[in-house]
Amino acid sequence: MRWARFSTLLASVTLLVGFAWGNAGRTSASATGSGDLASPSAVDQYLVSIGVDPGTAIWQVGLRNYVGPACPGAGWRCIASTGAAVVQEASLGGVNAFTCPVTRGATYQSALRCVVVQINAGALFTAGTALPSDTSTTVAPGSNQANCQGALCTVAQTNTTGQNQVQIYQQSNVQSGDAQTAVETATVTQSSTTGQNEAQIHQQIQQQVNDSSGSQDQEATQFACIVQDATLGQNRAIIEQLLQQSERSTASAVTQYQNINPGNNNTCGNRTETTEPNLGASIQQNESNPGTGTGQNHAESDQSFQQNQQTSTKTGSVTQQQGSNQFNGANPPFGSSGGSESDINQDSTGVSLSTVYEQDKEQQETDTTGLRNQSQYDAPHCCSNQASNSSDQLTLKQITSQSSDPGATQKYDDAGDCTSSGTCSVIQRITQDGHTITNTCNSPVCSVNNSNEVGG
Repeated sequence: MRWARFSTLLASVTLLVGFAWGNAGRTSASATGSGDLASPSAVDQYLVSIGVDPGTAIWQVGLRNYVGPACPGAGWRCIASTGAAVVQEASLGGVNAFTCPVTRGATYQSALRCVVVQINAGALFTAGTALPSDTSTTVAPGSNQANCQGALCTVAQTNTTGQNQVQIYQQSNVQSGDAQTAVETATVTQSSTTGQNEAQIHQQIQQQVNDSSGSQDQEATQFACIVQDATLGQNRAIIEQLLQQSERSTASAVTQYQNINPGNNNTCGNRTETTEPNLGASIQQNESNPGTGTGQNHAESDQSFQQNQQTSTKTGSVTQQQGSNQFNGANPPFGSSGGSESDINQDSTGVSLSTVYEQDKEQQETDTTGLRNQSQYDAPHCCSNQASNSSDQLTLKQITSQSSDPGATQKYDDAGDCTSSGTCSVIQRITQDGHTITNTCNSPVCSVNNSNEVGG
């Protein structure tokens, strides 16, 4: 995973900050752009659908619209900082640029949210416009650009010939308290006719506790959704999710939990996740209007979580649990909650390419001679439907690892399913305490499923 990109981000917990609105008000907007955001009433309906009161939103209408900490200068309509929601509408050849600010060193508050809707009539000329350092170096006229570093980010962009571009970086680092919770959510919706849609979502959660407490509990969920529709243009989407949890205790009797509660079912475009994952990534390209796209689709989903539990007691009782134990049982149909899930769906007469990587690692260790109760549960699921080019290609790799002490209960439910108009290439590797099972498939239709819901 490419987490070197986070090196310049916050070393502490990321927080989305709410600011007071200025006196700017909403104006009437012309039917610029394309798709379902082409009128004020349509924007209002969209805001209501995501739980935002349209009356609290502020509208920017002009050639160059900017929201962020550093106004580019004369000729721009600028708002220094924002609150609940922003709607930006640029005229032909104009630019929408948006940056969601954060506060360094603040306490994590997942309820705070950043929302932006960008509407652009498209490109008139090709020269780039320089922007402040909080955005990319330049942005071409006719483009929408949004950057978010909040705990909850929602971005919607519509365009005709210009580019839609979104970059979301979410990072949480929790190192205090014995009951730790973190939530990161990002949703991107992009539509264009001949322009290109590009979206990147990078999510990282790190939780760590090391003390003498007899009760330690870590819960974390990540959800990333990218919906892209381009009639003639290209779609490009990247999702990276990293979850690291570590618990260490020196107490004489210990209870340690990590993600024993699954996440929620989430809807992304026309799809709904069904396994309540703790890590959920969904990319939908040209799924809203299947059969109409002709451009290329490119999708990458990279999910990784690492869980570690350790105790130092020699004689006390120890309870350790990693993952949710909501399994259906030994007989089909198998099913489970928690773990990671990628859902990639692509539709175009152009070539569609997908790369999916899921890596789940659970480790437990205790030396106690007292009462011991250890359990590990994991359920990585994937994946994809592709249509309709014979050169379409999906590559899926699932790596599951569970390591605990003798007598522990270890269960897994690994599923790698795809249907492609080209070829699916699936590799699934499961390791329990050094014993490895490997399954592969290379075919237009793959169903590589391996489940041990009985445990042992």
